[in-house]
Amino acid sequence: MDEIKIISYFPLTKADEKDMLRKYEEIFRKAFPADAFRFSGSNPDETDLEHPTNQITAGDCRLLRFDNYIVMHKPDKTVDVVVLDQNGAVSVRETLAIKPNIKKWFNIEKVVTGKHHMVGLRTNGKVVAFGENNYGQCNIAGWENIVDIIAGDNSTIGLTHSGEMIVAMNEISVSAGGSLTVGLDCYGHVEWTGNHFQKQYEELGDWYNIVQISAGITHTLGVLSDGTVIAAGRNNKKECDVGDWKHIICVSAGEDFSLGLTDRGKVLAVGKNTDGQCNVEDWRNIVAISGKYAHAVGLLEDGSVTATGDNRSGQCEVRDWQNIQMITTGRRCTAGLNPDGTVSLAGCIGSKFNSEPDSRYLEWQNIVDISAGGEHLVCLKDDGRVVAAGSNQFGQCNVEDWTDVIAVSAGERHTVGLRSDGTLLAVGDNSDRQCQVGEICLLK
Repeated sequence: MDEIKIISYFPLTKADEKDMLRKYEEIFRKAFPADAFRFSGSNPDETDLEHPTNQITAGDCRLLRFDNYIVMHKPDKTVDVVVLDQNGAVSVRETLAIKPNIKKWFNIEKVVTGKHHMVGLRTNGKVVAFGENNYGQCNIAGWENIVDIIAGDNSTIGLTHSGEMIVAMNEISVSAGGSLTVGLDCYGHVEWTGNHFQKQYEELGDWYNIVQISAGITHTLGVLSDGTVIAAGRNNKKECDVGDWKHIICVSAGEDFSLGLTDRGKVLAVGKNTDGQCNVEDWRNIVAISGKYAHAVGLLEDGSVTATGDNRSGQCEVRDWQNIQMITTGRRCTAGLNPDGTVSLAGCIGSKFNSEPDSRYLEWQNIVDISAGGEHLVCLKDDGRVVAAGSNQFGQCNVEDWTDVIAVSAGERHTVGLRSDGTLLAVGDNSDRQCQVGEICLLK
């Protein structure tokens, strides 16, 4: 018979202690009738207050608490979980509902809990997580060779065998629109600059729990952690009517239209459709989308590409593309990243008034990220440097001195780079302060 010794890290009277033991014993007797446990109690002195109160030592087992979950980490390195209702009683229905997830928790060496999540360290050095992920605290996929884990309120930290510390967090990103720069920080909060004369963008500062953003010419879209979408900006063509979208993993804000990619590989579209840019209802097996101007492009899971909409410059001529890794759309072009680090282009970049389109992209090698703007194309190389081609009327291609960049985004007439420390770089048109990014840091 395993002894579960409840240890409380706040002063308890004997009556309080008995009540606590009685409560936990009742909960676990109902939840785990096949297990035999004997409960006893202890009230340590204040020297033990360094231990988190939601991680209660329990004899041979260990009891942990987060939200309305009580977690039991057993000596056989498995985990059981009880879900409580609002009255503190066991919710049988919710407890049974999470059982399939908890069955995956085996060979667990250590369990820690945050405010809304729990994390387990396996004996093989891999990590599992369960619970809310609004701040990216459960983004532990790919963690290996971990020797210890820590859970904060809304964070998870892992220590590797080599002594390196890694943090689970939301992916930071940046998106450049018409006269707007939008950044998504590691907490799922949006920071922005530009479009200072359009009050409808002020609500961007109140966006939280965002996992992906896209800034268009006159509106911005954000995907929430629950798969729904919110929008801000002009709505003349109903491009912001995305309130009923669900199961969305990615969005793209075009010129007066919006695209959304579902978790089943289908694409939704609303807004302006004069060039057929919203004719995506038949698309299937899509893994990425882009539609900044008057055409829409989808990347299929087999690496092929489909397109619809404005094709006056040949920007939709992508039917022969194969093994494409990434796509982006400009005003008169579509660009794709090839497996060998080169760039394919349909249409043209550069000012429409130039007799010869810019073809410098043909010489680029070792490209890992691409973004097309109004009349220019920006690409990130694997060494953190950036190259650009096309119109440079506003200095939007002056990126040759940039280093330590991890992502790029091309707007209508400006370019933004995201550095590894979470700060931003920007060049080009600054008439609406869209390049005033000096105070933005997406890693805090």
